[in-house]
Amino acid sequence: MDTARDVDAPEPVLGLADGLPDTLRVSLEALGPALH
Repeated sequence: MDTARDVDAPEPVLGLADGLPDTLRVSLEALGPALH
């Protein structure tokens, strides 16, 4: 179950990141693994 969630999660996260400034996008990418 956890693996399926991890696979589904990146898509919406990346979609939101596309609309953010590069600095925030990089921050989200850096924090993403930590949140998991």
